[in-house]
This record gives sequence, C-alpha cells and structure tokens, in this order.
Amino acid sequence: MDVGTTRTVAEELAFLMLADPGLGLSASRSVVSARLVKQTAFSADEVESAIDALLYCHLTRYADAEARDRVTFSHRRLQEYFATCAVIRDESAVTPAQLLSDGRWRETAVVVLQTQRVEHSVDLLTAIERRLWTAARDPSTFWPSGALYLLDLMADALTPEDIAR
Repeated sequence: MDVGTTRTVAEELAFLMLADPGLGLSASRSVVSARLVKQTAFSADEVESAIDALLYCHLTRYADAEARDRVTFSHRRLQEYFATCAVIRDESAVTPAQLLSDGRWRETAVVVLQTQRVEHSVDLLTAIERRLWTAARDPSTFWPSGALYLLDLMADALTPEDIAR
C-alpha cells in the first residue's frame, strides 16, 4: 500500500465521519469502506489495505477491541487534521456557511483562516463579515445569535494584523 493512497483514504475517512452526523466519531468499517469506494477512485482492496495501514500505525483504532467492527481515529485531533486536509484540497466540500455555523467544522475554519492565503479564505472572511454586520443590525439583543461564536472563531484564527486588513 503506497503512502499517498493511505493518506488520501485517511483524509476521506475523516471527512466522511465528520460530515455525516450519522457516522459520528466511530463508524462501521464495512459502511465506511463501501462509501469510500463509491466516492474515491480506489478499489475495495485499496481502501481496505489503507484502513489496515492506518490501524497498523495507530492513526486509527477499533472502537471496541473485541468486536473489531467499528473504526475510530486514535485522537479527535487526528480526525480534525485529516478532515481539514480534505477540505483544503477541495474547497467546495464544505460551504462557508457550514464552516461558520456547524461546530463540527470549527477547527477546520480556524485552520483555513490561519494557514491559507487570502485568496483561499476570502469567501470565509466575507461570510464572517456579512454575518457580523447582519447581527449588528439586530436591535433585539445585545449579543445577537451566533455573534459570540464568530468572534471567538476569529479570536482563535486571526491575528490583530489580519483583522486590521
């Protein structure tokens, strides 16, 4: 099994588990294998070999050591890392609205804002600006819905110099 295939399967697996709330942090190996075969160019054997390699190097593990039917990432940060790599590779995989409103994608949004060139994060920055302006115009509350979440995300992702631009 080559490293490139294994890495791509890790990214797609992490993305799939994060994007589909029905799968969650651990998922049936047979279900994710079948879905990865459908959404990638890899054969069933390649996907299975890549999952075996991820298990072997402890990037993933079995959620239940005895049943061995559900896989999970060894740490939540590993799953977030690989899922974020998939999003950076395919910017259309998750919309700016999802990145800014779905807590599952918060760390991905932070990483995109911290690491990507402006031309790659401009849609996300524009969506933040639009949401904050909309929230600021809501006279019904001091902290409109979602404003604190966006400000916290920006505080984690951006430096004062980034915000001043």
